[in-house]
Amino acid sequence: MKEILALLLWLLLSGCTNTRVNYGSFISQNLPPKGNNAEIILITKDSDKPYREIGIISIVGANKNTTYDELNEKMKEKARKVGADAVINIEYGTEAKNVMVPSASGYGSIGTTIHKPSCKGIAVVFVKQRN
Repeated sequence: MKEILALLLWLLLSGCTNTRVNYGSFISQNLPPKGNNAEIILITKDSDKPYREIGIISIVGANKNTTYDELNEKMKEKARKVGADAVINIEYGTEAKNVMVPSASGYGSIGTTIHKPSCKGIAVVFVKQRN
């Protein structure tokens, strides 16, 4: 019985879920997606180039071992799909989730907090300046 509870605890804490990617659009029309090899600029500040905001991309890693490099790749993938040229003002952090897991002793449950790396930023398309 203890082995089964330990296995359940390990599965829960190891994060057997996928990385969560959310997108909220600011515009009514869909832009054409970019190609798989299109360069997407990721920056943690505002852009010097003129741009139009098209939405917000937020990502939460699958588990505590997800790296920020992996989150960046997911950010680029989503940006390409929504037709963005860049993601600006990116903020990195962690998402904390409180969960209850069975006690290893077999009596009741215990609470624990799982921290997963996360990031969010504003998807933009660059616009040409008029003379």
